[in-house]
Amino acid sequence: MIHTKATRAHLSKIRKGKNNPFFGRTHTQESKDKMAKWTMERNLSMQYEIRPVTIKIPSSNDLYYLAGIIDGEGSIRFAKGRPFVAVYNGSLLLMKWLVKNVGGTYLAGDNRGRTMNYCWRISAAKDVHHLLTNILNALIIKQDEATEVLNHLRKKYGDRI
Repeated sequence: MIHTKATRAHLSKIRKGKNNPFFGRTHTQESKDKMAKWTMERNLSMQYEIRPVTIKIPSSNDLYYLAGIIDGEGSIRFAKGRPFVAVYNGSLLLMKWLVKNVGGTYLAGDNRGRTMNYCWRISAAKDVHHLLTNILNALIIKQDEATEVLNHLRKKYGDRI
């Protein structure tokens, strides 16, 4: 809909200060709780297309090496409600090793006058699930985070994952 100049001026006048019907009003705690509950339910109900696994799981020695890297330099978290596994490091050789032996991608970070940093990341639901189920027993520090992500994926996707 295209508004005329008069309509735009009228809407602008209504929205300013005390003419705005919502001016000075705040949500009650009850309404905030309702909105938070609705938002949480909506985010949990959103399901994305599950693509086939695109990563490979390394052999046993490399698997434990990968688990050590993720424990020490990595992150198992959520971004906008979606889980991901990432490794942050300054070694380009490590990034290339991760891409070659596991898959995923890496990006160069902003060095801002310091040494260059890189971020290797896997964020597809099936890839994250496949990787974490295989390295869960090898993780020491980040085992709780991995379990939380796996439970979230199983709850959200069930048998499809």
